[in-house]
Amino acid sequence: MKRLLRRMITEIARSLLSIYQPRIIAVTGSVGKTSTKQAIGALLAASDPTTRVAQGSFNTDWGVPLTIIGGQYPAGSPWKWLRVLARGVGMLLWHDSSYPKTIVLELGADRPGDIARLARWVRPHVGVVTSISAVHLEKLRTIQHVAKEKLSLLSALPANGSAIVNSSVARSWDVKGATRARMTTAGIDSSADVFATDVSIRVSRPGGAPGRGTFFKLHWNGSVVPCTLVDVAGWAVVESSCMAAAVGLSQGMNLIAVSDALKRVEWPAGRMRILDGIRNSILIDDSYNASPKAVLQAVNVLEYLGLNEGRTTWTVLGDMADLGAETESAHRDVGKTIAEKRPGALVVVGINARFFASEAIAAGFPPERVYKMTDAWEAGRFLQENIREGDVILVKGSQVMRMERVVKELMAKPLEAAQLLVRQQWWWR
Repeated sequence: MKRLLRRMITEIARSLLSIYQPRIIAVTGSVGKTSTKQAIGALLAASDPTTRVAQGSFNTDWGVPLTIIGGQYPAGSPWKWLRVLARGVGMLLWHDSSYPKTIVLELGADRPGDIARLARWVRPHVGVVTSISAVHLEKLRTIQHVAKEKLSLLSALPANGSAIVNSSVARSWDVKGATRARMTTAGIDSSADVFATDVSIRVSRPGGAPGRGTFFKLHWNGSVVPCTLVDVAGWAVVESSCMAAAVGLSQGMNLIAVSDALKRVEWPAGRMRILDGIRNSILIDDSYNASPKAVLQAVNVLEYLGLNEGRTTWTVLGDMADLGAETESAHRDVGKTIAEKRPGALVVVGINARFFASEAIAAGFPPERVYKMTDAWEAGRFLQENIREGDVILVKGSQVMRMERVVKELMAKPLEAAQLLVRQQWWWR
């Protein structure tokens, strides 16, 4: 039954694309897909309010056609899925003048061939590759297989299309050989076509002056504009902004319009969002998911805040999942790097996260500042009792660890959790 339903919504979505012919912008990558997608949507919506952006992480055989058809996720209800089918059939039979002219999709992969299969029928005009790193290794096995999977998106682009690639990906992989499309690189690298400099991060206590977020200068074709990313922290989100800017510029936007639109981006929950915590603490909520690269990017932000703002910091890390045979070594490698960064305290949550702790201690991190917790609930209660005025707490872990529960325990206004945190829908509870 599920297979039949999936085939039906896919065929309806394919037919809608054929009839309405929207411009398709597809985003993939090991990390940063959702943030980049949100930023692209905000930029393009500035000139085209009909622009549709995939909800949450709708990046699978189910989520991609659902985005094209439109509507809310049916959450497993057969009646709601029937309404999705009826909506799609209705738009096939009767022309919908409000159908979007541009759709921003996110393409994910759990196993080899997923992205190529989706891209074949979606037929994107613009393809964006945010990163290539060690994720989903249980199914894809090696970083080379991950790269092949992600770069298959670029192979699906037409010769008159646009390929937007993170400059770090372009340095490491043969991206030009992967596509016929016009190539643009973007990132925190002055050799890129679109790049950022002078990145700074500023957090403020509740009730403080406005201006909390990440700030940088955006460069393109010899021109420079200042940019502000509100209530979000880190170099990763700057990279997402540069890639979004490259998409906007490829579609005829100018730098000033790009800068204005970036101020209005509503960054996705659980991705380096800056939140108010109890006792005037600052929470950096990165609880959506975790991979080795993403964890190190987040820890770099915490190190920056500790060094430049003189704040006491807590690194709260849950297990990293889907790493297959690399699970122990990946956790140990991150733990060794954490020891070099010297955060104020390290709290690890879960079985595999204990490798963070043991390797950090072996590399010289003070054992009296390492705390081992069984689950997110225990970690939340421990931190409630131990954080002090003005502390900064980074929370990160894979989905299975449900680290958003830690964030909820520490929020100054927990009643706002439904609006600010990931996985607050009833089916997650």
